[in-house]
Amino acid sequence: PDLSDSGHVAYVTKNEEVGASSDIFVYHDGVTQQITNDSFEDVAPQVNSKREVAWITISGPEMGVNYIDGKEIRHIADFASDSFYLFPHPLDINESGQVAWSVSSVGGANGTFLFDGSQTIKLSDSNRPDREPHLNASGQVLGKQFRLRLMKSFSTMVLRLRGSILDLT
Repeated sequence: PDLSDSGHVAYVTKNEEVGASSDIFVYHDGVTQQITNDSFEDVAPQVNSKREVAWITISGPEMGVNYIDGKEIRHIADFASDSFYLFPHPLDINESGQVAWSVSSVGGANGTFLFDGSQTIKLSDSNRPDREPHLNASGQVLGKQFRLRLMKSFSTMVLRLRGSILDLT
């Protein structure tokens, strides 16, 4: 579940009527609204104070990122789940409705993405996986990169500014 500054709660419940699917709901001021009602597995919702929600949809071998601006659901990214996987805190949404997430593949095709409200932009093309992106009001994305040295794993903080990278460690 996720909680916005204004008290919107986005959460997932299993859809018992449709096998292994799950749906996204938003609760605020005593009112619950169902966002999705499909046969897919909808997971990891993030919500802002305007009730804009971003989440991951899994359908068999396919995965995608979806976004609703309060009225219309938009599918903003597709990934094949046999090649890609999203990390445990895969999405972040800011008050402007921008969405950031990271993807890593088994083969090493890693990247951080930003949906700016109209288009999806690939911010990085790194050989190291980005994880846990955090997005501020200016559209800057902060994430962790995990590195392996001498059989020890450690993380560094990386700030992504549309094409440039600032290593903070």
